[in-house]
Amino acid sequence: MNNSDSKELFTNMTSSKDKFSYNATNGELLNDGRYKIITALGSGGFSTVYLSRDLIENRYVAIKIVKNKKTYTMIALDEIKILKTFDKHDNVLKYYDNFIHKKHVCIVTEVVGIDLLQLIEIYDNHVPINIINNIIKQVLKGLEYIHSCNIVHCDIKPENILIGLTLEEIESFGHSIENNITMLTQDDQVFEEKILNSNVKICDFGNSCFINNKYSGKIQTRQYRSYEVIIGYPFTFNTDIWSLGCIIFELLTGDYLFEIYNDNYDDDFNHIYSITELLGEENIPDIKTDVLSIYAYKFYDKDGKLYNMKKIKSWNLEAVLSQKYKLNVKELADLMMRMLNPNPNLRVSASDCLS
Repeated sequence: MNNSDSKELFTNMTSSKDKFSYNATNGELLNDGRYKIITALGSGGFSTVYLSRDLIENRYVAIKIVKNKKTYTMIALDEIKILKTFDKHDNVLKYYDNFIHKKHVCIVTEVVGIDLLQLIEIYDNHVPINIINNIIKQVLKGLEYIHSCNIVHCDIKPENILIGLTLEEIESFGHSIENNITMLTQDDQVFEEKILNSNVKICDFGNSCFINNKYSGKIQTRQYRSYEVIIGYPFTFNTDIWSLGCIIFELLTGDYLFEIYNDNYDDDFNHIYSITELLGEENIPDIKTDVLSIYAYKFYDKDGKLYNMKKIKSWNLEAVLSQKYKLNVKELADLMMRMLNPNPNLRVSASDCLS
């Protein structure tokens, strides 16, 4: 485990200062005095999250204060609809409340800890197999439940999967966030036991949708975007499973499975090429020539061949893991290949993986 500079894990754990943000102060009371701000936990493009105290329920909560911008407000209101759909589930973020504070939508949830990206950093890009297996099982349980509610998460990625916290750990946040992570990582065995005994939580439903009210544009963060989304074929619940397959690779190696960064034509083409290289050209399904694949014409000719492309030399996933990374993880490689079936109609579901 790499403990050399735990402070780096918290470079984003500050409040935002642009004109659309609300910068709460420690000790400030919100929602008619019910919630007391303790400290900022982190900020992102849409919001800032604060550790707070619910003075009525006498518990710690996280309050996400969304930027006062129409687009972000609409996303937050959609997220609240999604969160209200869920009953309590061990592997889905618990929602408590929402309110408006000075024109900012505020969403109140349970407090959670580090995300999988931070976990990868703590383990210096090589998370132990027993921890990976535990995370996979819990994320699959969370996805099985989310999908049973007719919801597609649409943005499964390491930053949106977090480790639960004990009351003692939450209380230590109130004194020093940096001290908390240092304390947790001082002893490898203690930290490993903590992770193995914690609930893994799927969070951030700002991009989620009901299956009967799907987005028309592209979904998912680029590196975890499924084949069907790139070519514009209708996505399903199992689009989330593709993303989880990509995450497993990242937990094992510290690298992206598909190292693509931007959202332009060249990157779409390179993404498809990388998928084809990994899975084998013969395994790319006929949906690439389906009339429902509204973007496929940009990448394939009428016979389903990639434009301007010489013969693709495939390098299968198990070989990549064993030869490049010296990992003997055949069972995980087989699971990932089932999750990465480019035909969403044949891809394994969360329930399939758990059975």
